[in-house]
Amino acid sequence: RAGTAQWQPSTQPQTQTQALDRIAQALAAQPGRVLVTAYARADTPRPARLASASQLADEWAQQVARALQVHLPAGRVVAEGRVEREAAAGAERVEITLFPSSP
Repeated sequence: RAGTAQWQPSTQPQTQTQALDRIAQALAAQPGRVLVTAYARADTPRPARLASASQLADEWAQQVARALQVHLPAGRVVAEGRVEREAAAGAERVEITLFPSSP
């Protein structure tokens, strides 16, 4: 949600927590590293304590990574934030990518 550092894609936090729990459980059944990438627009409003949109995106990514780590071993999840320069639809988003391990 624009203007806040808390990642809230919906107005129902319980629903987003349940969704992240289901995603984490599915990822737990698959070997490999997990990358959480959060994207913010360069012009996204942010709290005064964050100096840049990059910091906002980093914070969003860390929050999602922490939610996934409840079900995944330590060190398996990596988080990063990125800034989208274009104000295109879908510019503010979080992507979760699994990089499978070789058998």
